[in-house]
Amino acid sequence: MQSQCWRILECGANNTVAIHQNGTLWAWGTNSQGNVGDGTTTNRSIPTQISSATNWKAISSGHGHSLALKEDGTIWSWGESVHGALGLGNATGILVPTQIGTESNYVSISAGSSISFAIKSDGTLWGWGVNLHGNVGDGTLTPKLIPTKVNNDTNWKIVNSGQNYTAAIKTDGTLWTWGSYNNNGELGNGTTYSSNFIPTKVGTDTNWAAVSTESSVGIGLKTNGTIWGWGTNSFGILGLPTQGPYLSPVQLGSDSDWKMVDCGNNKSFFLKNNGTLWATGDPLLGNGTTSNSPVIIQIGTDSDWKTISSQLFQTIGLKNDGTGYGWGSNYFGQIGNGYFDNVTMDDPTDYTLPVKIICPCLEEQTPIFSIPTNLCSGDAAPLLPLISSNAISGTWNPSAINNFTSGDYTFTPDPTAFSCAKIITIPISVATIETPTFGTIPATFCQFSMPTQLPTQSTNEVPILGIWNPESINTTVVGETTYTFIPNAGQCVTVQPVQITITITESIVSDFAEIPSICVGDATPILLTQAPNGVLGVWTPNTVSNSTSGDYIFTPTTNLCYATQTLHVEVKSQKQPNFADLSVCSNNPTITLQQISPNGISGKWTPSTINYNTSGTYIFIPNTGQCAGSQTITISVDQPVLVDLTYTVSDAFSDNQIITVIPSPAGNYLYKLDNGSFQSSAIFTNISTGFHSIEVMDIDGCSAVTVIKDILAINYPKFFSPNGDGYNDSWTIKYLDKKTTKLRIFDRYGKLLFDVKNLNYGWDGTYNGKLMPATDYWFTVEYSEDNISKIFRSHFSLIR
Repeated sequence: MQSQCWRILECGANNTVAIHQNGTLWAWGTNSQGNVGDGTTTNRSIPTQISSATNWKAISSGHGHSLALKEDGTIWSWGESVHGALGLGNATGILVPTQIGTESNYVSISAGSSISFAIKSDGTLWGWGVNLHGNVGDGTLTPKLIPTKVNNDTNWKIVNSGQNYTAAIKTDGTLWTWGSYNNNGELGNGTTYSSNFIPTKVGTDTNWAAVSTESSVGIGLKTNGTIWGWGTNSFGILGLPTQGPYLSPVQLGSDSDWKMVDCGNNKSFFLKNNGTLWATGDPLLGNGTTSNSPVIIQIGTDSDWKTISSQLFQTIGLKNDGTGYGWGSNYFGQIGNGYFDNVTMDDPTDYTLPVKIICPCLEEQTPIFSIPTNLCSGDAAPLLPLISSNAISGTWNPSAINNFTSGDYTFTPDPTAFSCAKIITIPISVATIETPTFGTIPATFCQFSMPTQLPTQSTNEVPILGIWNPESINTTVVGETTYTFIPNAGQCVTVQPVQITITITESIVSDFAEIPSICVGDATPILLTQAPNGVLGVWTPNTVSNSTSGDYIFTPTTNLCYATQTLHVEVKSQKQPNFADLSVCSNNPTITLQQISPNGISGKWTPSTINYNTSGTYIFIPNTGQCAGSQTITISVDQPVLVDLTYTVSDAFSDNQIITVIPSPAGNYLYKLDNGSFQSSAIFTNISTGFHSIEVMDIDGCSAVTVIKDILAINYPKFFSPNGDGYNDSWTIKYLDKKTTKLRIFDRYGKLLFDVKNLNYGWDGTYNGKLMPATDYWFTVEYSEDNISKIFRSHFSLIR
């Protein structure tokens, strides 16, 4: 539908500008000076998009040029630029919307006759264009090619520029006018004096809400809902009882429920709060006549008008649902209904009444219907709905479905309500009702034979699809069975079911015995061509394989109902015994040969026992019936290896006492010090003082464990604590030769404190019967090692 089409509609002189509901900018009508703004000078009779931007906020069209304001506060202009009305710095016309300057703080615009005005967010008023009668209001008479500040006031709220003068309202509700010759009192200041070159206050009222101006007239709306007029009353444009002029604002009627006013050429329009439309003045008011009205009259009975805009010879109205209407002259296509004409020319529409403005089709609509497109001849024909499932109304041709003949049915949407909906054609196929036919299906089968597959589609020219009940032929049950074909839904078939009867005849089965499994490579059994019960036939395959398991099918060769028989022959693969090679010690004849392999194969060995005198090979031969192969293993007989052991010990009093074991011959041995764990290294480090033993073991296990005892490592205690607790009560160096060793103890100053005579006991920490203090003490020891005399010096700690 055309609802929700337009957001704003504004008249220009023989053209119209608009903002779409989606925020885009459109125009139509006269275009000789680029008035439309589409980059051409071709008149347009339908709405033409001139900007794809979606942030347009306000529009205003004058006598040859237009202004548009974006949400970002920038102003754009196009069309004729007499006296610089476009504000672009020159008097050259522009065919497309072009930004004025770079400022982005404008909030209101108004385009008049070769003049433009705008209000900024700071409340200042700016004008540009013709200034012959002080039209700009800056106190000069020179034209302005760019926006020029009118004065320094910062409380301007509304501005409206007509053909000869301008009116504006401030935020305090006062009304101001300027420009014009004022011959008819259009400035509303109570005089017919010449132009005001600067804004001049009209009266003292402070409740003005809106104002609209034309060449010699002005109409204002107050906040109390009353309307007022001043200037000429030619053609009854003010709806007042006398010709005038009225030099000051006079109330028009006594109603106080008005919400909008707008002056056109010798006519005025008004909107009430209830959405009704009213007018006075020149003909073509939209009431269906060509007579003027000297008083305010209601136009039609509609109560959903939202805005009204009138200039020269046409008027444009916007309704609450976003639809637009126009009336009056349409010579340049300014009404936007697709025609170029006026009321004196032949046209299907009478422009003395509102005509709907075309709503541009931004997206084509396709009517959607869920009508069955395949019918069976004679079926009840479905109705053709006049409203699609996506709510598009229209008509069908033909209007009803013929349930005996195929055909096309065309839906034409209502062109008024759904101008963006396309015409669609739906083909409906009407098929004749048929009986499913099938090729030859065998009527008998032998029991257990391979049956024919029942066809799921008929052999008709247009196949009929369906299923069978039962769905397949069962040859295991002897007797007759009826099979019924059930067509799939949605096909044109007879109600009478298609049935066939199939007979299963009992078959004789050959009685060959099952063939036992064989091993790979065994001799294979022979397949006989006659069964024990006398049935003759052939085998497939006809010989048994001794390498692969398989099925063997016996097919009788007579034409009677003899069934096939299948025998399965399993060929088992050979398992291999998984004995491992052995190593044995010649001095430990305890291992015997096992008669069952680790993976469960039983058998016998050759030789049957192990010869512990020499290495050799032994063959395991599996017992029969196991599908297993023989295995040969090697048994190695190892002789004892270790013959002799020696060792070395690092010098006495070394920081790191080391014992190194030297086996003979060298081999694969493990070594253990005292009660520790076996290790592969023959070197032991950080040995404690005293006697130690070392065990050496042959990893191969053929040599006996050898032990070396009484390996002595000599070092001195680092401290002692003579406190009588029985632990470390004396200090000495044990294990030295008591006859040749001399051990002396000194204090840190070198004073001899004690000469140890008894190495088993040592020094008790006293001197001349007195306890020596806890500190470090020095010692010297003279000893013999490897028949070499040596002396060693160091110190130890006394701890109390």
